[in-house]
Amino acid sequence: MIYDGDPVEALVYFKTETSQANAAESECPNCGNVNAEDILHIIEVKVIDNSGYAGKERQISPDEWYDKYRKKMMPLMSVSREKLTCLPVISRFPKNSTR
Repeated sequence: MIYDGDPVEALVYFKTETSQANAAESECPNCGNVNAEDILHIIEVKVIDNSGYAGKERQISPDEWYDKYRKKMMPLMSVSREKLTCLPVISRFPKNSTR
């Protein structure tokens, strides 16, 4: 798992993680469409060798993508889960009431 969230925001997330100049743009400036293939291109971009050719290894390995996910996305998920599982203590009787 390398991303969890709004699909439209996914492109912004991956562009930001790879320090792209147009990271805030998620849709095509001409037509307004979001191209899901752009995400795959970012994730799978290969290392460029000294001759300018793409190598076989990814610039960011699958393990590195997962580490980024764990550090940035999982803390958000655990906070949400805490809010769901921690219920407030409610007294049956108000503090100033008599029984």
